[in-house]
Amino acid sequence: MTGGMPFTFVVNTLDDTIDANPHVTSLREAVLQANAETERSVIIQLQVGTHTLTINGPGEDAAATGDLDLSSMVPVTIRGAVNGTSVIDADFSSADRVFDIASGNFVTIEGVTIKDGQRDSGGAIDNAGQLTVVRTTFFNNRGDTGTDPVRGGA
Repeated sequence: MTGGMPFTFVVNTLDDTIDANPHVTSLREAVLQANAETERSVIIQLQVGTHTLTINGPGEDAAATGDLDLSSMVPVTIRGAVNGTSVIDADFSSADRVFDIASGNFVTIEGVTIKDGQRDSGGAIDNAGQLTVVRTTFFNNRGDTGTDPVRGGA
């Protein structure tokens, strides 16, 4: 990583989309872009409202379906709008958690509500990396302890 100012992806839609429109960035698209970044740290700035994950497909590890897989080689911060008005909702229908953080990753989540995730090894977050959570609310997430005693989750 060469350093410098962090690169900021501004999420400007609540829809869970992956498309070719360069003027619309969903949370999922911002995560995919962060995963591809190799030089600068990344800030994903959320807008006010509920970002509902609607692209079903648990068990995939590229953030294309299901949960948001963070595998970036640079530090990533996911920052909510002011006063905790940004919500990330797995909506239970996907049968998946909200975030899956790979080993070796540095992730900070701040100022959001994470809700309705369900999965073993963390209903909301499966964390094998280094995670910092600040001013974040976890609501209505379900998960068991899983089979791996080393990995953590919320």
